[in-house]
Amino acid sequence: MKKTCPVCKSTYEDFRKRGRFGCSECYETFSAEILTLISNIQGSLQHKGKTPHTDSKQMQNVRRVAQLRRDLERAVAEERFEDAARLRDEITEIEAKMAA
Repeated sequence: MKKTCPVCKSTYEDFRKRGRFGCSECYETFSAEILTLISNIQGSLQHKGKTPHTDSKQMQNVRRVAQLRRDLERAVAEERFEDAARLRDEITEIEAKMAA
């Protein structure tokens, strides 16, 4: 038996044919199918956005430093001080390259 929306009685196949849902409840009813479809099309469920071509290296460095700082905080909280020192050194190195 095909799953149908309890409000508008649309099926997922109806959505595939028309390219739109029949009502707002369809999003909840077919959420698993929607997530699978998005994952297949985009390759991921997490939005990564686009980076400007002119500043892509600079933005990559900014994002990398932000991630390293989060990792550093976690390492210190978990008392992994050797990892924390390595992360601190990597942050310092990247920031020095960015300033040059």
